[in-house]
Amino acid sequence: MKDKAFAAEIQFDVMTSKAIRLKISSLRDTYRLKLSKKKKTKKELQETTDATRNSMSESQDALDTKSILAVSTSQVPRVRLRNRRKKEKMLNYEQQLTV
Repeated sequence: MKDKAFAAEIQFDVMTSKAIRLKISSLRDTYRLKLSKKKKTKKELQETTDATRNSMSESQDALDTKSILAVSTSQVPRVRLRNRRKKEKMLNYEQQLTV
């Protein structure tokens, strides 16, 4: 009887040991998965941040270029261009009336 009880106790210890090893393995896999997800999320966030910075930099460069061009362009050509457009509109309007 003692032998059967001892054998049953050993069997229980073996089963418990296997269950514990499986649980540890499962926890380890879960931890690795979470860690890899965190790394992936961090990398994506960094890429998004870099892309945003680049976009903002390009926008700022475009604004700087636009402001430089606006400052360097004199008003005289603008007035001439505006007058030329007005004349073209008037000519187009007159042509439409004659047709």
